Amino acid sequence: MDEEVTEGFVGPYDPVSSDYWGVKGRREVEEAGSLLVNTLLRIRVDIPNIEILNDCANCGRKEPRISLGYLSIDETNEMARKIEKVLDELDCLRKERATGKAHLPHAHPRSDE
Repeated sequence: MDEEVTEGFVGPYDPVSSDYWGVKGRREVEEAGSLLVNTLLRIRVDIPNIEILNDCANCGRKEPRISLGYLSIDETNEMARKIEKVLDELDCLRKERATGKAHLPHAHPRSDE
């Protein structure tokens, strides 16, 4: 749980693509879901039950939706702690940068740098 967070992609995870969802033809929602999963994995938060839901005949919703699934209290608390840790570290870096003691790296360095 106290894993070190470093610049860029961290952890034993490989980025997911739209193939992660197993359903074709919903490119926009698949790309949005993949972006969310990859962003959360960068801070070591995994949501194993995330899924794309098709349109709903019962409620009349026509577009697919992303569902984060059901989380236990322990899973929810663990995810919140991981996110809080990263935000605390970011706050420290911002304070150090404001006082001239640190330099925040670019979130996604360009390949020509």
